[in-house]
Amino acid sequence: MLTAKKNRKKWFFKAGHKKYQPKCKRECTFESHVEEGKWKRLKHDDFNLVARRRTDGTYHLPDSNGNQGSTKLLRPTAVPRKSICDVQTDPLDCSMPVRMRDMVSMWNTALTSHVNCNPDCHRQESKFDLRPYRQLLVYSFEVYCARCGFVHTKTKCYRVVPSSGPGRKAAAVNKGAVTALLDTTIGATQFQRVVCGMDMVSPHLTSLQRITNKVGGELVVYNHRDMRIKARAVANAIKMRGVTDERVNVQVDGRYNSQTYGRRGEMGLSATQVVSFTREDNTDYKFCIDMVVLDKLCSTAQWLKGRGYNVRCPDHAGCSSNFNAADTISGHGKYHHITMS
Repeated sequence: MLTAKKNRKKWFFKAGHKKYQPKCKRECTFESHVEEGKWKRLKHDDFNLVARRRTDGTYHLPDSNGNQGSTKLLRPTAVPRKSICDVQTDPLDCSMPVRMRDMVSMWNTALTSHVNCNPDCHRQESKFDLRPYRQLLVYSFEVYCARCGFVHTKTKCYRVVPSSGPGRKAAAVNKGAVTALLDTTIGATQFQRVVCGMDMVSPHLTSLQRITNKVGGELVVYNHRDMRIKARAVANAIKMRGVTDERVNVQVDGRYNSQTYGRRGEMGLSATQVVSFTREDNTDYKFCIDMVVLDKLCSTAQWLKGRGYNVRCPDHAGCSSNFNAADTISGHGKYHHITMS
Protein backbone atom coordinates (compact mmCIF):
# COMPACT_ATOMS: atom_id res chain seq x y z
CA MET A 1 0.00 0.00 0.00
CA LEU A 2 2.84 2.36 0.80
CA THR A 3 4.60 1.49 -2.47
CA ALA A 4 1.43 2.28 -4.46
CA LYS A 5 1.12 5.69 -2.80
CA LYS A 6 4.78 6.45 -3.42
CA ASN A 7 4.54 5.52 -7.11
CA ARG A 8 1.34 7.50 -7.51
CA LYS A 9 2.95 10.68 -6.22
CA LYS A 10 5.58 10.54 -8.96
CA TRP A 11 2.91 11.05 -11.58
CA PHE A 12 1.27 14.01 -9.87
CA PHE A 13 1.62 17.32 -11.65
CA LYS A 14 3.41 20.04 -9.74
CA ALA A 15 3.68 23.72 -10.64
CA GLY A 16 6.97 24.53 -12.38
CA HIS A 17 7.51 21.13 -14.04
CA LYS A 18 8.07 21.30 -17.80
CA LYS A 19 6.77 17.80 -18.37
CA TYR A 20 3.59 16.24 -17.10
CA GLN A 21 5.08 12.72 -16.96
CA PRO A 22 8.65 12.18 -15.74
CA LYS A 23 9.29 9.31 -18.24
CA CYS A 24 8.17 11.34 -21.25
CA LYS A 25 11.23 12.76 -23.03
CA ARG A 26 9.26 14.69 -25.66
CA GLU A 27 8.45 18.29 -24.78
CA CYS A 28 5.21 19.76 -26.08
CA THR A 29 5.59 22.74 -28.38
CA PHE A 30 2.82 24.90 -29.84
CA GLU A 31 3.27 26.18 -33.36
CA SER A 32 1.36 29.20 -34.57
CA HIS A 33 -0.76 28.67 -37.66
CA VAL A 34 -0.81 32.39 -38.43
CA GLU A 35 1.63 33.42 -41.15
CA GLU A 36 3.28 36.74 -40.51
CA GLY A 37 2.63 39.43 -43.04
CA LYS A 38 -0.71 38.03 -44.28
CA TRP A 39 -2.91 38.55 -41.22
CA LYS A 40 -3.81 41.79 -39.47
CA ARG A 41 -5.19 42.51 -36.04
CA LEU A 42 -6.99 45.84 -35.86
CA LYS A 43 -8.26 47.71 -32.87
CA HIS A 44 -11.77 47.01 -31.65
CA ASP A 45 -13.36 50.13 -33.16
CA ASP A 46 -11.53 49.72 -36.49
CA PHE A 47 -12.51 46.05 -36.70
CA ASN A 48 -16.20 46.87 -36.22
CA LEU A 49 -15.90 49.50 -38.94
CA VAL A 50 -14.24 47.19 -41.50
CA ALA A 51 -15.84 43.80 -40.84
CA ARG A 52 -19.51 42.91 -41.09
CA ARG A 53 -21.22 40.27 -38.98
CA ARG A 54 -23.21 37.43 -40.54
CA THR A 55 -26.30 35.84 -39.02
CA ASP A 56 -24.30 32.78 -37.91
CA GLY A 57 -21.85 34.93 -35.92
CA THR A 58 -18.94 34.93 -38.39
CA TYR A 59 -17.45 38.02 -40.00
CA HIS A 60 -16.69 38.84 -43.64
CA LEU A 61 -15.26 41.74 -45.64
CA PRO A 62 -17.66 42.30 -48.58
CA ASP A 63 -17.68 44.96 -51.25
CA SER A 64 -20.76 46.68 -52.66
CA ASN A 65 -21.66 43.51 -54.63
CA GLY A 66 -21.11 41.14 -51.72
CA ASN A 67 -17.78 39.72 -52.93
CA GLN A 68 -15.25 38.74 -50.28
CA GLY A 69 -12.19 40.97 -49.86
CA SER A 70 -8.59 39.72 -49.86
CA THR A 71 -7.60 41.13 -46.45
CA LYS A 72 -7.31 38.61 -43.60
CA LEU A 73 -8.24 39.93 -40.18
CA LEU A 74 -7.90 38.47 -36.72
CA ARG A 75 -10.54 39.14 -34.14
CA PRO A 76 -9.57 41.95 -31.77
CA THR A 77 -9.05 41.39 -28.10
CA ALA A 78 -12.07 41.92 -25.88
CA VAL A 79 -12.45 45.45 -24.61
CA PRO A 80 -13.73 45.70 -21.02
CA ARG A 81 -17.03 47.49 -20.82
CA LYS A 82 -16.74 50.71 -18.86
CA SER A 83 -19.57 52.08 -16.80
CA ILE A 84 -20.36 55.72 -16.26
CA CYS A 85 -19.40 55.31 -12.61
CA ASP A 86 -15.89 54.06 -13.50
CA VAL A 87 -14.70 57.58 -14.19
CA GLN A 88 -12.89 58.85 -11.12
CA THR A 89 -14.18 62.34 -10.36
CA ASP A 90 -13.66 64.50 -7.33
CA PRO A 91 -17.13 65.26 -5.90
CA LEU A 92 -15.99 68.72 -4.82
CA ASP A 93 -15.34 69.59 -8.48
CA CYS A 94 -18.92 68.69 -9.48
CA SER A 95 -22.37 70.01 -8.74
CA MET A 96 -24.41 68.44 -5.95
CA PRO A 97 -27.83 68.89 -4.33
CA VAL A 98 -27.14 70.62 -1.00
CA ARG A 99 -29.54 72.11 1.50
CA MET A 100 -28.03 75.57 1.96
CA ARG A 101 -29.44 76.15 5.45
CA ASP A 102 -27.66 73.04 6.73
CA MET A 103 -24.46 74.10 4.95
CA VAL A 104 -24.48 77.57 6.56
CA SER A 105 -25.17 76.06 9.99
CA MET A 106 -22.31 73.58 9.52
CA TRP A 107 -19.77 76.31 8.69
CA ASN A 108 -20.87 78.51 11.59
CA THR A 109 -20.58 75.65 14.07
CA ALA A 110 -17.25 74.47 12.62
CA LEU A 111 -15.63 77.92 12.77
CA THR A 112 -16.79 78.47 16.34
CA SER A 113 -15.45 75.08 17.43
CA HIS A 114 -12.15 75.76 15.68
CA VAL A 115 -11.67 79.04 17.56
CA ASN A 116 -12.40 77.39 20.91
CA CYS A 117 -10.14 74.37 20.30
CA ASN A 118 -7.15 76.01 18.57
CA PRO A 119 -7.09 79.78 19.10
CA ASP A 120 -3.46 80.05 17.93
CA CYS A 121 -4.28 78.46 14.55
CA HIS A 122 -7.24 80.76 14.13
CA ARG A 123 -5.04 83.85 14.45
CA GLN A 124 -2.94 82.60 11.53
CA GLU A 125 -4.05 81.73 8.03
CA SER A 126 -6.22 78.63 8.44
CA LYS A 127 -6.63 76.09 5.64
CA PHE A 128 -10.13 74.68 5.75
CA ASP A 129 -11.39 71.97 3.44
CA LEU A 130 -14.27 69.48 3.14
CA ARG A 131 -14.42 65.69 3.16
CA PRO A 132 -17.55 64.54 1.29
CA TYR A 133 -19.41 61.31 2.15
CA ARG A 134 -21.86 60.33 -0.55
CA GLN A 135 -25.24 58.64 -0.13
CA LEU A 136 -26.50 58.05 -3.68
CA LEU A 137 -27.19 61.66 -4.73
CA VAL A 138 -26.67 63.65 -1.52
CA TYR A 139 -23.64 64.23 0.68
CA SER A 140 -22.54 64.62 4.26
CA PHE A 141 -19.48 66.77 4.95
CA GLU A 142 -16.65 67.00 7.44
CA VAL A 143 -14.89 70.35 7.87
CA TYR A 144 -11.20 69.99 8.72
CA CYS A 145 -8.20 72.28 9.02
CA ALA A 146 -5.10 71.16 7.15
CA ARG A 147 -2.85 73.30 9.37
CA CYS A 148 -3.73 72.11 12.88
CA GLY A 149 -5.61 68.89 12.14
CA PHE A 150 -8.97 70.05 13.52
CA VAL A 151 -11.91 67.90 12.35
CA HIS A 152 -15.52 68.90 12.86
CA THR A 153 -18.39 66.46 13.29
CA LYS A 154 -19.87 65.06 10.08
CA THR A 155 -22.99 67.02 9.11
CA LYS A 156 -25.85 66.00 6.80
CA CYS A 157 -26.66 68.70 4.26
CA TYR A 158 -29.97 67.17 3.20
CA ARG A 159 -33.43 66.46 4.59
CA VAL A 160 -34.11 62.93 5.86
CA VAL A 161 -37.34 60.95 5.75
CA PRO A 162 -38.77 60.31 9.24
CA SER A 163 -38.70 56.65 10.20
CA SER A 164 -39.31 54.75 13.42
CA GLY A 165 -37.08 51.82 12.50
CA PRO A 166 -33.39 51.45 13.36
CA GLY A 167 -30.53 52.31 11.03
CA ARG A 168 -29.66 55.24 8.85
CA LYS A 169 -32.55 57.42 7.74
CA ALA A 170 -33.10 57.72 3.99
CA ALA A 171 -32.54 61.03 2.24
CA ALA A 172 -35.63 62.75 0.89
CA VAL A 173 -33.82 63.63 -2.36
CA ASN A 174 -32.93 59.99 -3.04
CA LYS A 175 -36.42 58.63 -2.42
CA GLY A 176 -38.00 61.48 -4.37
CA ALA A 177 -35.73 60.92 -7.37
CA VAL A 178 -36.41 57.15 -7.43
CA THR A 179 -40.15 57.72 -7.02
CA ALA A 180 -40.15 60.04 -10.04
CA LEU A 181 -37.98 57.54 -11.95
CA LEU A 182 -40.54 54.76 -11.43
CA ASP A 183 -43.18 57.00 -13.00
CA THR A 184 -41.20 57.32 -16.26
CA THR A 185 -40.20 54.96 -19.06
CA ILE A 186 -36.43 55.29 -18.59
CA GLY A 187 -34.26 52.89 -16.63
CA ALA A 188 -31.36 53.19 -14.23
CA THR A 189 -28.71 53.52 -16.96
CA GLN A 190 -30.54 56.40 -18.61
CA PHE A 191 -30.96 57.99 -15.20
CA GLN A 192 -27.18 57.83 -14.78
CA ARG A 193 -26.78 59.78 -18.02
CA VAL A 194 -29.24 62.39 -16.84
CA VAL A 195 -27.29 62.84 -13.61
CA CYS A 196 -23.99 63.07 -15.50
CA GLY A 197 -25.50 65.67 -17.82
CA MET A 198 -26.23 67.80 -14.74
CA ASP A 199 -22.50 67.82 -13.83
CA MET A 200 -23.05 65.50 -10.88
CA VAL A 201 -21.39 62.26 -9.80
CA SER A 202 -23.47 59.40 -11.13
CA PRO A 203 -24.83 56.86 -8.61
CA HIS A 204 -24.00 53.17 -8.93
CA LEU A 205 -26.55 50.75 -10.35
CA THR A 206 -26.39 48.57 -7.23
CA SER A 207 -27.33 51.46 -4.97
CA LEU A 208 -30.11 52.51 -7.33
CA GLN A 209 -31.54 49.00 -7.41
CA ARG A 210 -31.43 48.69 -3.63
CA ILE A 211 -33.38 51.90 -2.98
CA THR A 212 -35.73 51.15 -5.90
CA ASN A 213 -36.76 47.88 -4.27
CA LYS A 214 -37.59 49.70 -1.04
CA VAL A 215 -39.48 52.54 -2.70
CA GLY A 216 -41.31 50.13 -5.03
CA GLY A 217 -42.78 48.21 -2.10
CA GLU A 218 -43.96 51.43 -0.49
CA LEU A 219 -45.56 52.57 -3.76
CA VAL A 220 -47.51 49.31 -4.06
CA VAL A 221 -49.00 49.78 -0.58
CA TYR A 222 -49.79 53.43 -1.31
CA ASN A 223 -51.46 52.63 -4.66
CA HIS A 224 -53.69 49.95 -3.16
CA ARG A 225 -54.76 52.35 -0.40
CA ASP A 226 -55.44 55.07 -2.99
CA MET A 227 -57.56 52.70 -5.11
CA ARG A 228 -59.66 51.76 -2.07
CA ILE A 229 -60.28 55.45 -1.36
CA LYS A 230 -61.34 56.06 -4.97
CA ALA A 231 -63.66 53.05 -4.95
CA ARG A 232 -65.29 54.34 -1.78
CA ALA A 233 -65.69 57.80 -3.35
CA VAL A 234 -67.40 56.30 -6.42
CA ALA A 235 -69.82 54.34 -4.25
CA ASN A 236 -70.69 57.48 -2.26
CA ALA A 237 -71.22 59.46 -5.46
CA ILE A 238 -73.72 56.87 -6.73
CA LYS A 239 -75.64 56.99 -3.44
CA MET A 240 -75.79 60.80 -3.58
CA ARG A 241 -77.48 60.62 -7.00
CA GLY A 242 -80.55 59.02 -5.44
CA VAL A 243 -80.83 56.26 -8.03
CA THR A 244 -82.44 52.90 -7.32
CA ASP A 245 -79.72 50.88 -9.05
CA GLU A 246 -76.47 51.41 -7.14
CA ARG A 247 -74.38 48.94 -9.11
CA VAL A 248 -71.02 50.12 -10.43
CA ASN A 249 -70.16 49.64 -14.09
CA VAL A 250 -66.57 48.46 -14.52
CA GLN A 251 -64.26 47.39 -17.34
CA VAL A 252 -61.52 44.80 -16.87
CA ASP A 253 -58.50 44.45 -19.13
CA GLY A 254 -55.15 42.71 -18.76
CA ARG A 255 -51.74 42.41 -20.35
CA TYR A 256 -50.08 39.02 -20.77
CA ASN A 257 -46.47 38.09 -21.36
CA SER A 258 -47.55 35.85 -24.26
CA GLN A 259 -48.80 36.72 -27.74
CA THR A 260 -50.23 33.27 -28.53
CA TYR A 261 -54.03 33.48 -28.68
CA GLY A 262 -56.05 30.29 -28.99
CA ARG A 263 -59.45 32.01 -29.03
CA ARG A 264 -60.49 35.58 -28.47
CA GLY A 265 -62.50 34.60 -25.41
CA GLU A 266 -59.58 32.71 -23.85
CA MET A 267 -56.46 34.76 -24.40
CA GLY A 268 -53.18 34.16 -22.62
CA LEU A 269 -53.42 30.37 -22.46
CA SER A 270 -49.62 29.98 -22.61
CA ALA A 271 -48.85 33.03 -20.46
CA THR A 272 -47.10 32.85 -17.12
CA GLN A 273 -47.70 36.45 -16.00
CA VAL A 274 -50.59 38.87 -16.30
CA VAL A 275 -51.36 42.37 -15.03
CA SER A 276 -55.09 43.11 -14.85
CA PHE A 277 -56.80 46.46 -14.18
CA THR A 278 -60.36 47.40 -13.27
CA ARG A 279 -61.74 50.81 -14.31
CA GLU A 280 -65.10 52.28 -13.28
CA ASP A 281 -67.45 53.92 -15.80
CA ASN A 282 -69.91 55.67 -13.46
CA THR A 283 -67.97 58.96 -13.21
CA ASP A 284 -66.12 61.19 -15.65
CA TYR A 285 -62.84 60.54 -13.85
CA LYS A 286 -62.69 56.85 -14.90
CA PHE A 287 -60.82 55.84 -11.77
CA CYS A 288 -58.72 52.68 -11.62
CA ILE A 289 -60.18 50.98 -8.57
CA ASP A 290 -58.35 47.64 -8.55
CA MET A 291 -55.26 45.89 -9.92
CA VAL A 292 -54.27 42.22 -9.86
CA VAL A 293 -50.86 40.75 -10.71
CA LEU A 294 -50.74 36.99 -11.31
CA ASP A 295 -47.38 35.28 -11.57
CA LYS A 296 -46.49 31.61 -12.12
CA LEU A 297 -42.71 32.01 -12.22
CA CYS A 298 -40.71 30.85 -9.20
CA SER A 299 -36.96 30.32 -9.38
CA THR A 300 -36.90 28.79 -5.89
CA ALA A 301 -39.25 25.96 -6.95
CA GLN A 302 -37.12 25.19 -10.00
CA TRP A 303 -34.01 25.02 -7.84
CA LEU A 304 -35.69 22.69 -5.31
CA LYS A 305 -37.18 20.42 -7.99
CA GLY A 306 -33.77 20.04 -9.60
CA ARG A 307 -32.50 18.62 -6.30
CA GLY A 308 -35.31 16.11 -5.84
CA TYR A 309 -37.71 18.06 -3.61
CA ASN A 310 -41.42 17.79 -4.40
CA VAL A 311 -42.71 21.34 -3.97
CA ARG A 312 -45.81 23.04 -5.30
CA CYS A 313 -46.29 26.75 -5.89
CA PRO A 314 -47.42 28.89 -4.17
CA ASP A 315 -47.51 26.77 -0.99
CA HIS A 316 -43.79 26.41 -0.22
CA ALA A 317 -41.43 28.70 1.66
CA GLY A 318 -39.69 31.43 -0.31
CA CYS A 319 -42.13 31.22 -3.24
CA SER A 320 -42.15 34.24 -5.54
CA SER A 321 -45.33 33.24 -7.40
CA ASN A 322 -48.95 33.69 -6.35
CA PHE A 323 -50.63 31.32 -8.80
CA ASN A 324 -50.60 27.58 -9.47
CA ALA A 325 -48.45 26.70 -12.47
CA ALA A 326 -50.96 24.07 -13.68
CA ASP A 327 -53.90 26.50 -13.87
CA THR A 328 -54.64 28.91 -16.70
CA ILE A 329 -54.72 32.64 -16.12
CA SER A 330 -56.87 33.47 -19.15
CA GLY A 331 -59.89 34.39 -17.03
CA HIS A 332 -58.09 37.04 -15.03
CA GLY A 333 -61.26 39.06 -14.42
CA LYS A 334 -62.62 36.61 -11.83
CA TYR A 335 -59.65 37.26 -9.52
CA HIS A 336 -60.65 40.87 -8.81
CA HIS A 337 -62.15 41.37 -5.36
CA ILE A 338 -63.29 44.98 -5.10
CA THR A 339 -64.59 46.50 -1.86
CA MET A 340 -66.76 49.55 -2.57
CA SER A 341 -67.55 50.37 1.05
